[in-house]
Amino acid sequence: MPCQLVPGCVTPPIWFLSISPRVCSTLPSDPVSRRRPCASLSLRLHPAGKRTLTSKLCNMLGTHAGYEPRVFPRRLMPARSAGREMLYGNSTRTMWQDISLGTMDHHSSSTWLPEPLAPDDTYARRDEHALDWLARSTITRAKACRRFLNEHLSKLPVGTQSKILHDLRYKWHSTFFELIVARFLQELGASLVFESSNREGRRPDFTAQFSDGAIIVEAKAPVFNAAAGEEQKSRTPLLDFIESKIPEGWTIGIWQLPNIGPADSKREFHNTVEKMLHVPPPRADDEDRELIEELPNGIIHLHLWPKKTTSIQVAWEAPITVCDNSEDRIRHAVKGKRSQVRSSDAPVLLAIQASGISSEFEDFDMALFGRGYNRFDERRQLVETGFVPDGIFNEKRDKTPTFAGILAFLTAGFNACTAPVLYRHPRFSGILPKAILQLEQRMYKEESEEIQIQPSNAQGLVERLNFVNV
Repeated sequence: MPCQLVPGCVTPPIWFLSISPRVCSTLPSDPVSRRRPCASLSLRLHPAGKRTLTSKLCNMLGTHAGYEPRVFPRRLMPARSAGREMLYGNSTRTMWQDISLGTMDHHSSSTWLPEPLAPDDTYARRDEHALDWLARSTITRAKACRRFLNEHLSKLPVGTQSKILHDLRYKWHSTFFELIVARFLQELGASLVFESSNREGRRPDFTAQFSDGAIIVEAKAPVFNAAAGEEQKSRTPLLDFIESKIPEGWTIGIWQLPNIGPADSKREFHNTVEKMLHVPPPRADDEDRELIEELPNGIIHLHLWPKKTTSIQVAWEAPITVCDNSEDRIRHAVKGKRSQVRSSDAPVLLAIQASGISSEFEDFDMALFGRGYNRFDERRQLVETGFVPDGIFNEKRDKTPTFAGILAFLTAGFNACTAPVLYRHPRFSGILPKAILQLEQRMYKEESEEIQIQPSNAQGLVERLNFVNV
């Protein structure tokens, strides 16, 4: 075709390629599938004004302005008596007592986290461990989170509650997910045995015994968007300093911060912030103030407005831009857990929490099964469709697969949890308990080159776990 811009040149043939999982379902059960069953593959970045890091993290705990108490181990203190195994409500005491894990469960108490003795109406501080916050705070949300943990810990088998509570201190994210998975299995009708050894001496998380058979379940909560976590960590001292300097009577919003690493000098930043926030209390007719200063390593952009009835000091923080790596992390989780469960006698399911900022079931579709594509010509006419079965479940191997399937979770926090979706391995020919098959199922059909969705029959499963709604 002659080019209209340069005489004598010929426009090369251009073909447009759209890549996505190819999903076929008469009744998809999740809103994402209904909305875009064949979404194009894209690099998902989340700049300001869209979904940010803190917008998802704040779902985990009852924090304001998107704060998430982070997990930092503290040294265990010797126990004074076996009767002091609970978490103390007095914030001046050491929160965890290092007693024998076996003694705690003998009390059969449902109050693993008692109510604090002294009133404390504050939210979690930056980098404060979730259990430390729950040990001291008396706000409504803290009470609801304590209720949630007490309720679900009490329903675990005797002999395991104390270990879960202990592990929450040192591995909050992964242990909280294990607790959620365990409770889902129980609500589906399973009795659980924790960490029973297989033939190689390895100890998968759960053996779930149903009336019509048993399965092994290993839970994995990979770290998603690690770079964003590091960026948030380097910002923490800057945010803490700004918060300590908020002038009386004002609420602050933080639009932008300079790029100052943990080892960089913060003297100029401190001096500049002190000058910017040297503001008298607002008068009745005062309006918002926009404060901007430029430093060699970036801009400080703050927003002040008169505080009225709200007690919140920091209304928002500068967003963090991340590149989604959900598909890769899911693949890595599957590969990394094979050795843990390879010698199990029962069918094995791997529960994965995809907690990335933009993780969707679409990421599981691509990681496990592959992706569909639509090819268009230069006139944008569809000329070909197909499916590339490059998912980890479609690797051509002759032996029986290690995993019968994947239990996919997108969210698992105090506020909510997505109902798990069962991704069945195409080469698994065994039998799974009927209760597990009540979940939504996704299966790859090679003959039709599509991912088929079977809607869930497990009505009210998430609601039965009574998540926090404040």
